[in-house]
Amino acid sequence: MYKRLCICFFAFTFIFSSLISRIFSIIQNEDYKKCALQQSSMVLNVMSSRGTIYDRNFKRLVNEEYSYVAAVNPNNFSADALFKNTPLSMHEKIGEKLSEHTPFSIEVPNDNIYSYGIDIFEVPKRYKDEQTALHIIGQTNYDRQEGTSGLEKSYDSLLKASSGFIDLKYSSNAFNHSLKEDAPQIFDSSEKINGGIVTTLDKDIQKIAESAGSSMKKGAIVVMDPFNGDILASASFPSYNPNKPQKSLDDPLKPFINRAFYPFAVGSTFKLLTAATALEEGISPDFTHNCKGYIKVGSNTFRCHNLNGHKTLNMEDAIKKSCNPYFINLSQNINGQSLLYKAKLLGIGEARELAPDFSTLAGSLPNENDLFAPEALANFSFGQGRLTATPIDIAVLISSFVNSGKGVIPRLIEGSTDDGASFLSHSVRYEPKDVIHPLAAKKISQMMVSVVEEGSGKKAKPQHLGAGGKTASAQSGQFEENGEEIVHAWFSGFYPAENPKFTIVVLCEGAFSGGDTAAPIFKEICDGIYNLKGEEYFENTKPQSITAPKEKDSKGE
Repeated sequence: MYKRLCICFFAFTFIFSSLISRIFSIIQNEDYKKCALQQSSMVLNVMSSRGTIYDRNFKRLVNEEYSYVAAVNPNNFSADALFKNTPLSMHEKIGEKLSEHTPFSIEVPNDNIYSYGIDIFEVPKRYKDEQTALHIIGQTNYDRQEGTSGLEKSYDSLLKASSGFIDLKYSSNAFNHSLKEDAPQIFDSSEKINGGIVTTLDKDIQKIAESAGSSMKKGAIVVMDPFNGDILASASFPSYNPNKPQKSLDDPLKPFINRAFYPFAVGSTFKLLTAATALEEGISPDFTHNCKGYIKVGSNTFRCHNLNGHKTLNMEDAIKKSCNPYFINLSQNINGQSLLYKAKLLGIGEARELAPDFSTLAGSLPNENDLFAPEALANFSFGQGRLTATPIDIAVLISSFVNSGKGVIPRLIEGSTDDGASFLSHSVRYEPKDVIHPLAAKKISQMMVSVVEEGSGKKAKPQHLGAGGKTASAQSGQFEENGEEIVHAWFSGFYPAENPKFTIVVLCEGAFSGGDTAAPIFKEICDGIYNLKGEEYFENTKPQSITAPKEKDSKGE
């Protein structure tokens, strides 16, 4: 009897110990822990968003609009309220979600739905269908969690660090069905999305540029501060719907290309740098050439757009009328290497990194040996041949004439913020570098004003305060199916004419005439900026450039 009792005692002890050991192992197992937690509660994510991208004045460029999202705990009251306050087109989807008997979220038309079991939240939309500065902002992937292009990709880590969310925690049973009598716990960290990056863009000027350029089939617009290189607007056309990008994948106009960062044939805009180089080398602005409609250099004949010729022109006349033979003849009297050196100083021919891993494409320049050939120098002098540049490059070129010959370094990022109202940090700003003698820059800028007042750029003349600029119709070396060469139309200039504050570059890809197509867009942008800023702004603000020395101060240089 005693022996049997001992056996039973030890057997019971062994079984009990095994059971305790098994329970302990279950408690320690993470999967079992999660399962147990899920059996007691469930979490519904209503909103999850990345940090915000701002313009220079802390105006939102993303997370700008809001939608209403209802967190629904299924019951008779919440079901009835949803069906009564949503359009019929939503009812099938609502019915499917209700049938699962678990809490769910759904976008609703407004916040006027009141019911036990329904909580409504304002949730930011990352992008608008017609998104401002889309080619700068870039995109995220499908679930909006990772940046795939533009600033979204460049500052992916920073924007993720500023992510915010709204979660609702419901009590639930083992089947994940909520316990109807319990109100959910709300965890809201949505204020964190106020952190993010601050660009140099001016949202209002960006919208003016986008509106003015909406008529062009393909092209780009850049607005820049000529004294510090801040990019105030950068628009590329056509655009696309960032919420439905798949619809534009096969668009032959290639809307995903950021044309403001893409190199194109420059054409006559480059004549300004040729003229400035000539002035620096002591050639008088009274230097003349008799344009017969063509000019021969070596074995090559170069044609003027005016086949009958412009007759005798000085430098200002040649810029006003954009006479190719004048500048070809002028080029044969200057040092081609000096002209090339100035182009390189301005950054033409190089990619420009405007944010981490977010750069313009490199343009192209002839090499020094090329320019020993008179024909190659002739092409270079009026912006043809091996020369290509981006609209950003051309904005830097134009800014150098406004900024007393100093070449600015383009800048797109102002800094970062953690509250959407003040700066957490600022990005580096680089000092402009000397490229053109101030007297030569001033003379060229005066000639640019005459282009708008009397020359090929009359259609660019704003309603107020005048402007300076240069037309260009650049042969691309590419051809349409019908055999016609594609020509890019440019108008590049500054506004206003006196004490300029804005550099504006307009490129109409494949549009032929800068004076007819790009110039009116330039005018519309100037008028828009004037209406935005007001007369008092232009009267009260002073230019930030150095004053060009008077003629007597520079004798002997």
